[in-house]
Formats: sequence, structure tokens, C-alpha cells
Amino acid sequence: MASRSEEDLCCPVCQDIFRDPVVLLCSHSFCKDCLQGWWREKQTQECPVCRKRSSSKPHLSLVLKNLCEAVRQERDQRSSEALCSLHSEKLKLFCLDHQQPVCLVCRDSEKHINHRFRPIDEAARQHKKNLQETLEPLKEKIKAFERMKDEVSYKPVILDPNTAYADFILSDELTSVRKLKRRGGQLQLPSNPERLDCDYKGVLGSEGFDSGTHSWDVKVGNSTFWELGVLAESVQRKGDIQSGIWSIVFKEGEYSAWSPPDPETDLEPDTPPRRIRVTLDWDGGKLSFYDLF
Repeated sequence: MASRSEEDLCCPVCQDIFRDPVVLLCSHSFCKDCLQGWWREKQTQECPVCRKRSSSKPHLSLVLKNLCEAVRQERDQRSSEALCSLHSEKLKLFCLDHQQPVCLVCRDSEKHINHRFRPIDEAARQHKKNLQETLEPLKEKIKAFERMKDEVSYKPVILDPNTAYADFILSDELTSVRKLKRRGGQLQLPSNPERLDCDYKGVLGSEGFDSGTHSWDVKVGNSTFWELGVLAESVQRKGDIQSGIWSIVFKEGEYSAWSPPDPETDLEPDTPPRRIRVTLDWDGGKLSFYDLF
């Protein structure tokens, strides 16, 4: 039977201590394999506990993983016969220098000369106390994460039709774009300064940023050509773009990262992405792309 502290570290799906724990935006945690198995079976990315849909890739919790591994190791030690593997004697002591239980013969051996020892029961109580002290801050972090989550607002990216390339068609809601299929045809659009009229065929969002962290989720689906990224407001929009763009590209069945004047860098994702999150950390000078499975 699991102790109270172990129950706090159990996956709601398999009812066992977490293995490779991941946390959703709703703050519920699961074993990575349990969550992926649940999503495959239900064919929907919802939380198995609160049923909220997850729009982002679950993140691995290293702190929770380390805690679970320590608890699992302690549980395995309790369930196994506490005998020294070298001398078949009872493990009555704990070596503070090697951080392992030892028997009386081990204590007197050359391997443990001048080492410090404690009775194993005393060391176990201290270890449990340290584990609880580590667990409490983690619970506080989870609560804080929930309050952060409640403050996050989501809104669709509104595209700016004044920037759209001439053979791009925007939806009525200005939230999606498709290429005009008529061969050799282009829409008759004014050549205003904002419009992209170069080898780079694209459309920009209507909102720009000069601080903070911002994310966009883009559904690329089964498209055979797409490019996602950010463009500097000052970039030359007529003719070839020489600099000021940072993006990832999928064309002719290959993926690459592009930031002129540097050459393109080949990318090899494990699986073809269908939804991609673009995250701009303006203050940190970092642009990231995530595959949202």
C-alpha cells in the first residue's frame, strides 16, 4: 500500500509512481507514456482528469522525475530483503560518504576506511524528511503555475491583408491563408509599401511587438509548402530580402531553417509536424519552434 507521500506522486492513469512525468497547462501530471496512450485511445488531446483540451506540448518535469525516482528507489529497498550483496549480512548502517546502506563487515573493510556511518533507520528518517522538504516547494510551484495559467489569455492571430503577396487569399476572419491555385494568376491588389512583393511570398500578422514573450500556434496540416517565422518591421519588402527574417521552411519534402545572409540549415524532425508553436522571446533575443503533437 502506498504511503501518503507516494500517493501524491502517483499517475492518475496507471496509479503508480510517475515515470518520465509531464505536466499539462491544467496543472495535472501524468507519466509520458500513459498520457500518449490515453490520447491515442481517445483520439483527442484532453486531460484524463479534468477533460480540458490541451493546446500545447506537455513539458517534462525534471524536479518531479527526480523525486519519483528517489521514492521508487526507497520503496524497492523496503520491499527487497535488506541483506548485503557482498557479505549476506543485514544492512544495519548507512555510509554517508558513499550514500549507500552497508553491513558491519563492510564498515570494517578497506573500502570504507575513515568513512562516516549512521544507523540505517536514522538515515532513512532523515532521507524521508529531506524528501518532504523538497516536495513542499514543488507543490507551491504547481499552485503558482495554476495562477499563472489563469492569467494567460488566448486570441487568434489576425493577418494583415495589406501585407499579403498577390496570389495569397485570406479567409473572411483573416486567420488563415491559402495560395491561389489558378496557374499564372494573381489578384489585382494595390502595390502599397506594406505588401510583400519579392521572392518571399508571405503575409504578416497585423500586430507587431518590441518587448515581451509571445507565441503563435499554426496549423500546417498536410501542406506541401509553408514557412513560419518573424520579420523585422524595417525589412525591405520589395525585391529580394537580404536580412531581417528568421524562419523555418518546408518545401520539396525537406525542412530547413532560414535567416539570410546565412545559408539555409537542414532540419530533420522525427515526424512531420502538423501544428507548430512559434515563440518569440524579444527581451531574450530568442525565437523557438515547437512541434505540437
